[in-house]
Amino acid sequence: MAKSVFLRLAKNNILRNKKMYLPYFVASSVMTAVYFMVLMIINSESIDNLPYGDNLQSMFVFCSEIMVVIVIPFMLYVNSFIIKERKKEFGLYGILGLEKRHVAKVIVWENFFLSFSSLVLGIALGCAFGKLIFMLIIRLAGEISKGFVYSLPPKAFITTVILFSVIFVLSTIYNLFHVSLASPVDLMKGKEKGEKKPRFVLPLTLVGLAVMGWSYYTALASDTSLRAVTEFFSASTGVIIGTYLLFISGSVFFIQLLKKRAGFYYKPQNFITVGSLTHRMKQNAAGLATICILSTMVICTVSITTSIYLGQEDMVKQNCPNDVEFVTNGIMAEETQAEVDSVITSLAQDNGVTVSDKMSYSYLETRQTWQNGEFLPFDLSQGSYDDYDSLYSVGVITAEDYTKVTGADPALDPEEVVILCSNDVQGLDKVEAGDVTYRVTSVEADTAFTKGKNAIYDKVMIMVAADDGAAGSLFRGLVQGPLEELPYQTFTTFNCEGGEDSCLAFTSQLKAGIQQRIETEDFSDIYNMRIEGYGLFGGLLFLGIFFSITFLTVAILIIYFKQVSEGYEDKERFAILQKVGMSQKEVKSTINKQIILVFFLPLAAALCHTAVAVNVINNMLASIYLTNTALTALCIAVTAGIFALIYVVVYRLTARTYYKIVKR
Repeated sequence: MAKSVFLRLAKNNILRNKKMYLPYFVASSVMTAVYFMVLMIINSESIDNLPYGDNLQSMFVFCSEIMVVIVIPFMLYVNSFIIKERKKEFGLYGILGLEKRHVAKVIVWENFFLSFSSLVLGIALGCAFGKLIFMLIIRLAGEISKGFVYSLPPKAFITTVILFSVIFVLSTIYNLFHVSLASPVDLMKGKEKGEKKPRFVLPLTLVGLAVMGWSYYTALASDTSLRAVTEFFSASTGVIIGTYLLFISGSVFFIQLLKKRAGFYYKPQNFITVGSLTHRMKQNAAGLATICILSTMVICTVSITTSIYLGQEDMVKQNCPNDVEFVTNGIMAEETQAEVDSVITSLAQDNGVTVSDKMSYSYLETRQTWQNGEFLPFDLSQGSYDDYDSLYSVGVITAEDYTKVTGADPALDPEEVVILCSNDVQGLDKVEAGDVTYRVTSVEADTAFTKGKNAIYDKVMIMVAADDGAAGSLFRGLVQGPLEELPYQTFTTFNCEGGEDSCLAFTSQLKAGIQQRIETEDFSDIYNMRIEGYGLFGGLLFLGIFFSITFLTVAILIIYFKQVSEGYEDKERFAILQKVGMSQKEVKSTINKQIILVFFLPLAAALCHTAVAVNVINNMLASIYLTNTALTALCIAVTAGIFALIYVVVYRLTARTYYKIVKR
């Protein structure tokens, strides 16, 4: 009998407090669904059988780990809002005669109903939308096959249940702890306690400005891909720390300045708005900073992953300037070359593919930095950011190979070279290699050596020497070290004409055929690289979508609970103001001012963070050969615009809810 009373009481409490519990229930269901779908992808055998499916699943393993880090603190954070709002209700139970163990049973049943129902709904949504996600991933991977079957891995169910059961246990313990330690009188007054005024306001504000200034400078000063990648984490950490310091201490400092402006502060509406912020400044500031950081994460995550997905063809072409390329060790013998050519011709005919622009030459390769007109061997351990920016892959070939490919005779003396490079190398008129200075007779940009069908060979420089002896001397001078044997390699490349499927089959067969006959150092083709890109970049896009849904859900719920919680806290104060003569119109105007000030500050800061991050984002994307800055800028602008629109919609809904609470 007693059990049914607690069950009925728990059910009625949830229904009566649906304004607080419904958003919590929806958010928990969304989190469960997203997490379940991520686990479904990780444990799906069909996804594992995709080309490069292991890379795709590795990314989603990372996603699941990040979600655990985000979801647990967030659900406990939102739970703390609800329990704070209901402390007065629990205190009333005590005054009416319910013992704390009875209240504890009610709390446990309430938590169980919410957790169980949101878990069931979340898994149901995950199963329903999981099939859609599965089919989209298959299509993005370019593999629509009857062999790929949608399934629901048991491990996904088990892991999801375990995670959200842990959240249920932790939130229940938290609620019981807060209710059991306080007396009914303390619970009745619990929500009336304001936040303590932060200490050391001015020093912390200055530290926040310094940290934010350093982070912004680091992002704006990033001028190379390596610098962007290596400094991104430290700059992001600085932005997070600076944001929290400026919102928590900087907001207090700003409010203190407003209070000193008597002409502004002592106007009725301004007095009420500023006073309300002062009452809970620490709580407001921490919540606003969290919203700002989450908003920035959403914009940047969606922008980067969308840019990568839409720009994948540019990246593939940059990685494969010609359709097919392979490198073999040593100088390829004539009979071996003839055998390779025969394999290429035979397989091309079998697959209905036409081969064009074929060339093959021997070369010596070294990595050199070119600074101030001087070539130096690149030392990875000693390299600076400037070294990486001026790093070239330098190849040395003979005039004979140059003539074989181009049909032109460079007519070089032993101490003369021709430079072949599609990058800007203005001012390169000599090459100092060891004790010899080689005169540069010409710099050629548009040759087959450095400009392919799909793209240029970026940061590649070919030096043409007079003969084998001159090439060996030039190479030894460049590497500045003893060499027992010159490390010659043979580079072969060509382009294909034919259907995409035919070319894919041809290059796959060719790779196997070539590697059976000779040892290849590297074999790459644009057709297989596209397939790899579909899996990799499509996975990144879904990763961005899942992260964005998670971040957006967290941000919206923090906003909602923050405003609802403050609405209940402000209700009595506004009721007093109405009793002393403040009109409904004035109340609404004051509410709008307060919400606009509090609500749009995180959005403005997030847009500012994103604008500063554009430079570092472009440089980071350049490290994976995505140099289309116009595409990236468009993705950032569209994403920021859509996010701002969603933010405004949430603002209007939140303002309406807040006003209804205060108006009662």
